[in-house]
Amino acid sequence: MVPINLSRISSGVFHQKDLVILRYEKRTKHYLKESTAIHNFTVQVEIIYDAIAAINVLNNISFLAQSRIFVLGHSLGGMMTPRIVSQDEWIIEFILFAAPARPLENLILEQSRYLASLSGNNQSGEI
Repeated sequence: MVPINLSRISSGVFHQKDLVILRYEKRTKHYLKESTAIHNFTVQVEIIYDAIAAINVLNNISFLAQSRIFVLGHSLGGMMTPRIVSQDEWIIEFILFAAPARPLENLILEQSRYLASLSGNNQSGEI
């Protein structure tokens, strides 16, 4: 099975439509050590604040039409996209890629077990 790179596919489609893309990674991807030191670390801190900051960057670019900015969320970002949109007055349209339909706490447990099984030090029964 060949992995599908959604970022590349969506970038190619959007480029053909003369759309601007601003992609960001959640802060834990690049600042894991610093993130673990934050008390009360929430999705608001990890995802939503940064997504709104990215939207504000786009809103301040003069040649972009503010009414045509979309938010595309993938996985956890897809789950959080409705919250992001509800906290920004400009965004009215969004796209969800592989947004989970199950509760976040169930997904965290499942993903932790899966990652533990890959580590070679399988303690997934303890999770």
